[in-house]
Amino acid sequence: MNPQAESNDGHPVPAQPGQEPTTVESPQPAPHRLRPGMRIIKTAIAVFLCLVVDLFRSSPFPIQSSVTAVICLQPDIRSSKKIAGNRTVGTLAAGLYSYVFLLLFVEWMHIDPKSFLFTILVSAGIIPLILLILLMNRPGSVVIALVVFLATCLTKGDAQILHYTVGRVIDTLLGIGFALLVNWFPLLNHHTGDSTEHNLE
Repeated sequence: MNPQAESNDGHPVPAQPGQEPTTVESPQPAPHRLRPGMRIIKTAIAVFLCLVVDLFRSSPFPIQSSVTAVICLQPDIRSSKKIAGNRTVGTLAAGLYSYVFLLLFVEWMHIDPKSFLFTILVSAGIIPLILLILLMNRPGSVVIALVVFLATCLTKGDAQILHYTVGRVIDTLLGIGFALLVNWFPLLNHHTGDSTEHNLE
């Protein structure tokens, strides 16, 4: 038995005597136009500024400020200010936590940062850091705090602990600052209606 075609409203279209049933195709949605909105453009500008500054600073890990800028950049300046405040608190707390962590396990206990034991300690060290941030009533700071902690502990190498930790904190604060600056800049605050921005999250 031949299946009956359906109309656009879901009801079958009866076939005429001696005629094969016809298939009625539903209209296809128009393809989405890939047009970058201002948030996408602002993200690229913030990353560019971070990379340029890190180039002049000769930062050994320019990726950290750029990643921070991507994380912190929000659709508008109002939400960016709130996010920047949370991220700054998380960065400073994680910087202090990372310094104490490295001082305890690397400097005093002489655990090799490339050892399997240190890998276990870093993984376990995430837990008290998250609890500390939540205790400070800053749940929005958890992500950036973990980024700072992991970037500091897993890339230290032979650098002096205090100097290296301060450097990673500065990298992160640069990313926060450029995200806030770019989002504030008036010429970049024109909303583009027909864009892909709603697909970012």
